[in-house]
Amino acid sequence: MHRFKIINISINGEISLYYENEKCAICRNNLEDNAPDFEERVGKHSKNFLDQISKNCFLAYGRCGHSFHLICIENWIILNKNCPLCSRIWVYENIRLSI
Repeated sequence: MHRFKIINISINGEISLYYENEKCAICRNNLEDNAPDFEERVGKHSKNFLDQISKNCFLAYGRCGHSFHLICIENWIILNKNCPLCSRIWVYENIRLSI
């Protein structure tokens, strides 16, 4: 086995830590699926509204690069202001409907 001594590391430019995870780490459902209590939380709306919304659940993307169901992360940050995966302070980068 060879050993190397690192003398200097230089990085130019910006490194992106963003990646698309497939599951919500809070509820463990796939991000394409709704959070377990999605219909309860959006309330008793008309069937047409629920059909339209439930096909495209909301996803929240953090500045840290992790993504969750919007409902899951909103409930999480009530008790804990950090990302559940990397423990950085949660800052919303983007909120969108999943496709």
